[in-house]
Amino acid sequence: MKRLLLAVLTLGLLVALPAQADIYVVAAAQSPLKVGSAKDIQALFMGRTRTLGDGTEIAQPVDLPRDHELRTQFYRVLTGWGPAQINSYWARLLFSGQVAPPLPMASEPAVIDYLNLHPNAVGYLGQMPSNNRLKVLLLLRTGEVAGTSFSIPLMPGQRPSAFSA
Repeated sequence: MKRLLLAVLTLGLLVALPAQADIYVVAAAQSPLKVGSAKDIQALFMGRTRTLGDGTEIAQPVDLPRDHELRTQFYRVLTGWGPAQINSYWARLLFSGQVAPPLPMASEPAVIDYLNLHPNAVGYLGQMPSNNRLKVLLLLRTGEVAGTSFSIPLMPGQRPSAFSA
């Protein structure tokens, strides 16, 4: 009986802990955009800036659908906010007419297609890009413990696989 209880508790803890996941902030390989930190990406995706890097290049953020799990993880890592808070934030900004939210795409393949056609667009993916048409601007990692995360800015040509958690 004790073993069964221990097994159930252990399984419950494993289910309750979020899995570690990498989120790749990406742009087209020929994009002139550069990112210094996760704060730069946060400012872009929250409508606080329209530029990245030295401020000379306008950037278009590209988002996934509201109900997409990766979108939830992305905003939780960047802001600590859940989907309801992000949606409320954008509803207020839209109502005020101050700024438009990131351009929504239907799926990760749609994000990839859009990025390849628009060099100043920035999006995010749940997997490392599998070809040389995209470059990784920033690697966001969620921690093993809820609410912890960190980001790794990448230099041009640097591959995220060089880092380990």
